[in-house]
Amino acid sequence: MIIHTNKVLYDKKKIDHFLQQANQIVPTQPSVETCKLLETSVVAEDDGVRHLSDFPKSDLPKQHMNALLLDGYPYFSYYSQKDSKLFIAHPMRSGKFLLDNASGDLAPPVAQAILSRAHRLPNGGLAWYYPRHYNVARMLGPYLKYSAISQGTLLGGFAAAGDRHDFLARSAKETFKAFLWPFQLGGVNLNNVAVLEMPSFAGPPEIILNGWIDALLHIRDYGEKYSDHEALNLFSNNINFLTEILPLFDCREQNISRYSDLCPYRAKVVLASKDDVKSLRVLYVPKFSQLDPILVPLKMREDGQEFSNYENQILRQNGKNCFVWLSCSQLYDTVLIADSKEMSVHLNAGVLNRKYAGPGVEPLGVEITKQTVMEDDGTCRIVLSTSDGLHGGYPTNFAKDGIENFYHCYHVISMLVLAVGNLVPVQQKNVIVKWALQWLDDMSFIKEKEGLIFRDPQMMLDAVNASKITPSIKKIDDLLVEANKGCSF
Repeated sequence: MIIHTNKVLYDKKKIDHFLQQANQIVPTQPSVETCKLLETSVVAEDDGVRHLSDFPKSDLPKQHMNALLLDGYPYFSYYSQKDSKLFIAHPMRSGKFLLDNASGDLAPPVAQAILSRAHRLPNGGLAWYYPRHYNVARMLGPYLKYSAISQGTLLGGFAAAGDRHDFLARSAKETFKAFLWPFQLGGVNLNNVAVLEMPSFAGPPEIILNGWIDALLHIRDYGEKYSDHEALNLFSNNINFLTEILPLFDCREQNISRYSDLCPYRAKVVLASKDDVKSLRVLYVPKFSQLDPILVPLKMREDGQEFSNYENQILRQNGKNCFVWLSCSQLYDTVLIADSKEMSVHLNAGVLNRKYAGPGVEPLGVEITKQTVMEDDGTCRIVLSTSDGLHGGYPTNFAKDGIENFYHCYHVISMLVLAVGNLVPVQQKNVIVKWALQWLDDMSFIKEKEGLIFRDPQMMLDAVNASKITPSIKKIDDLLVEANKGCSF
């Protein structure tokens, strides 16, 4: 067991500065009418529902997806939905369906049906929120969310269909504008330097690496196809930040890449009195100048409310003791603040294990205990950080069925695809290719030493190309040659 006293990472004056500058997240939400449309579900026996095979190939050229159509809108069966019998709205799959069938005669009515489920943001962008049908931790909690990865796929679908239909080209531009809506207002744009696959509005903005890269591939394709300088500028800003923080997504302890930059933790907090608990809040202090501080009030979880451990919250209270969920990030330090005479926090950092989906609580994990007393302004402040032994982002893993690691291979292939072309400067290309090749070597090492399996790289490249409006190099050997051109490590 390792006990940490309260290390002083920031003096009081500096924390006060961040508090004054901090944003509170006020997320935009879709209308009641849009939510009703999103929550609609169907089964094959419903009146008017049609199977894809009911249509000629001239209407729907590609009919491989497990989907049903009703009034032109595609509904899908998804592995993590709450009711497996239903076919439901899935924004990302809707985009792929439109992309696959952009040349078909049904593309315009399908696109119109998809557009009817969009929420128009204050900046004119169109966003597709995920309904509450999903039993996925990052989708749970009080707020509906849209996703950069699904926006990218929809962007690709509208851009592809826009070749034949001008109104869909305009819809592509409106779809892109949702990438510009700021995270602090419920969007996916993190200070114009990153786009978020699944933002949390009660915690720091988690960057999920595969979703970020996937969105960038679609933004680049769209920007090049339509010569959209706004899109190309966003792409360039993201590439600059990606190459700056990419080393943080490497987990050398496990010879593997991280899925994201963040881990949620369950902590015990003890204050001077039970009434002090309602004053708990978390300040996220950025470690990078491109980011802003964020202030998150800790709220008590209400009975019956959907629970997500990615939403910072108070789970339960027993007098002056309470249990909370806090997130630890590679990009921010976590500062717990309360109006109290004294405060202590205790948590277990957990362990890294390639067959786990998160750090959990293990006897071998580092036990972290910190305590402090009231400052002269009446507050207590405790700083938690990766420097304490907390894990900022869990490794990609073999937790699903304990067999195959999908996301690590996706990181490798998508980064190589991202690096080729004329839009990534040589210096940034060096960084991206260096880490892609390191992680490719890690795949061979882990497979040889431990017998664990990764998704086949050629299969992954085929899948990446199938989702792009402008497929890139088709063979993995050719991709490696092209990615290495001009690089010096």
